[in-house]
Amino acid sequence: MPSGTEHYCHLLTTRLHGLRVMAFEQRSYAAPTMGEDTYPRFLSFIVWQLPGLPPAEFIKMGPAKAIRQLGGTAPSGYDLKLIADTIAGHRRGRLDALSLQAYAELLAVQIAGVSASFWRPGP
Repeated sequence: MPSGTEHYCHLLTTRLHGLRVMAFEQRSYAAPTMGEDTYPRFLSFIVWQLPGLPPAEFIKMGPAKAIRQLGGTAPSGYDLKLIADTIAGHRRGRLDALSLQAYAELLAVQIAGVSASFWRPGP
C-alpha cells in the first residue's frame, strides 16, 4: 500500500451540445494511523463551462435552485457550486461511466437550451 498521503487523478474532457465538459476522479490514500490500514478515498467531479455568467439573482440562489427555476433538473447525488462561468459538481465515490454520461448530458442539454440573451459576458 502507498505510504504517506498520495493523490491520483484521472481527467476526461469533451464537448456536449457546444459546452466544454470535464470530469475527473480523485483517489487519495491517507497515511495509516497506529493499527489501521490505509484505504483509498474517491471523489468524483463534473464541471460544465457555461456560455457566460448567469444574472446576479440566479447566482445568489445557487446552481441547483437556478436550474429548477429555469425548468430543468439538477443531477442527483452531486453537490453543485457556481464558480464564475462554470458549474462544478462533486460527490463521494468513483466515476461511473453510465451515470457520468447521463449527468453530463442532462445538464449540458439544459444549459444549451437557455436563450443566449440570458447570459452575461464571462470573465
